Amino acid sequence: MPEINERGNGLSSAKHFEERARATGSVLALSSDISPGEGLREAAYRASGRNAFRNTDILIELSRARSFRSLASVNEGAIEELDRLIDVLGIRKEAQQVQALLSNGGFPGKDWVRYFGLNIRRGHLAKGRRVAPRSLGKQDHQEAVWSLRPFGFDLKTKETLLDHCPACLHGLGWRRTFGLAYCDRCPAADDPYRGGVYLPDFPQPLVDVADEEAIAFEASLIDPAAPPLGRLLHGDLADKGPSEVFQLSIEIATRLDGRRAGWGSALGTPSIEKAARAILEWPKGFDELIDSQREGFSSDDSRSDAFERLHLEPKLSRNIRTILKERSDRRLQGRVRGLVCASANRVVRSAPMKRAIAELGVLVNGKDVIPSAEAAVLLLRRSREAKRIAEELGIPVPYLVDLFEAGLLPELRSLLDEILTIRSDEVVSFLDKVGALFERGGAREGGITLWSVAFASAKLSGLRWVEIFRSFLAGRLHAELLPGRRALVQRLQLADARNFGVGCSLQAAVSPVDEVSLTQGEISEAIGKCRRVVGDLILQGVLPLNATGRDLADFRQQWMFTTEVRDLAILNGRGDLVKPRPVLAASKVQHLVTKSLSLWSRTGVTELLSVPVF
Repeated sequence: MPEINERGNGLSSAKHFEERARATGSVLALSSDISPGEGLREAAYRASGRNAFRNTDILIELSRARSFRSLASVNEGAIEELDRLIDVLGIRKEAQQVQALLSNGGFPGKDWVRYFGLNIRRGHLAKGRRVAPRSLGKQDHQEAVWSLRPFGFDLKTKETLLDHCPACLHGLGWRRTFGLAYCDRCPAADDPYRGGVYLPDFPQPLVDVADEEAIAFEASLIDPAAPPLGRLLHGDLADKGPSEVFQLSIEIATRLDGRRAGWGSALGTPSIEKAARAILEWPKGFDELIDSQREGFSSDDSRSDAFERLHLEPKLSRNIRTILKERSDRRLQGRVRGLVCASANRVVRSAPMKRAIAELGVLVNGKDVIPSAEAAVLLLRRSREAKRIAEELGIPVPYLVDLFEAGLLPELRSLLDEILTIRSDEVVSFLDKVGALFERGGAREGGITLWSVAFASAKLSGLRWVEIFRSFLAGRLHAELLPGRRALVQRLQLADARNFGVGCSLQAAVSPVDEVSLTQGEISEAIGKCRRVVGDLILQGVLPLNATGRDLADFRQQWMFTTEVRDLAILNGRGDLVKPRPVLAASKVQHLVTKSLSLWSRTGVTELLSVPVF
């Protein structure tokens, strides 16, 4: 049997050299191999110098590649050109490492590339050359992992990577070559065909590593030359691919560094270590990391919940996001349970709050995890302060959740701190600013209230009111405060509402509050109609019995009230429709009428308003 294997290898070698002989003139004279840990771009750069070419453009020309950078990895359109490059270099395709380089298991999207059979973000690959001088002086190849932007050091030796020439200070590039170990721009003083700056003569400092196992874990995920770690991950992550786990570690480290993007410059070594350790000790290590971060930031700091919202990160795989969502729900359940226990140990004077705490206790001890928005709404409904604020503003209580998270109602911090986090860097009480924002005035002819404009021009939601209130604070909207005891949004009069452009960006915006069931009183508050009308909407099947904010939005997309048609006509400059009922009755607009309400098709009304007046 060994003789058959040797003979088979001999035949394969003979065929390989025979094919190269027939391709003379279109391939490099000296064939190459590929070293463990070396990428195709690195191998091509080495082969160029080995064949006495000082410019790597010859490789692009022979392989018909788009650019030398495209040789760093495989993307959806690069398989064929990389296959041609391997022929040009003379690398044997049966080599296991080559098979990994050319493997095409599908791509998550255009921003991803294939790297040794793994999916990684295109932005993780550095454009310029980066080397570890000490390693470069001891081996005849460059490591592909040196090109990964998140790491600023060699994962094996811990030497800081060098990305520029210490002499000319230019970035190291891929186009020209005097050899792997030389600056590609600086020739020798006595020979323009030899390199003048030997990079191993400039060893770089070693980074301080406190957790060797954590760095070894990162290397085992992404470096094909690294040995396996020798320990299994938790069951949640054990069956997940190295690509998925690697991206998770990068996203964690990115948040520890306080950055928005996961590339652009190297991540801090401590952040990489903590991220890897959190995964190695999953799930306890991850939860402890999040707890430590919550303690490190104030409750109104938008960074304090960066990890709690990690499950929303689109750069993570669906599998990883599902696991993160489960962890987030469990932590929320624990915090709410702590709130219940703390309340049981202190005197709670308000009977409604006692009931709220009791209801929360039932929920957190049940089988299902209660969403944060639902828990927050439950507490707000039992809070006298929250009810007072909602009545003063003139919006339903559930909408206060979005206003709080937007930093506009810090008054509710003591009630919601254990459940929600303020997500804005700018925290200012809108109620405190009312006196300075609005001048008192009288009703003017042709004026229209803020509530009427908001109701007629966009969908109803807490996010809608966040945008409107922020527009007032920024000076983009102006209104006068009418006298009376009505709610704020009904007392604010806009002199000219035709340019009311707020809300266009919110058509697709969603909030967790949209999934919470609304009471009939809250629906009544939202649509400005009495509860009898709400009951009639439910009876007619226009709204379900336990309608959510999403159900209300769907209703708003389909139907309009007659008064709303009038307001929308004013906003569109249609003075002929200020009294819309006769015009609507004579039109073909779909109509639904009961004893207590009259509804018109929004699509039909929109088409009617678009007809020009002659």
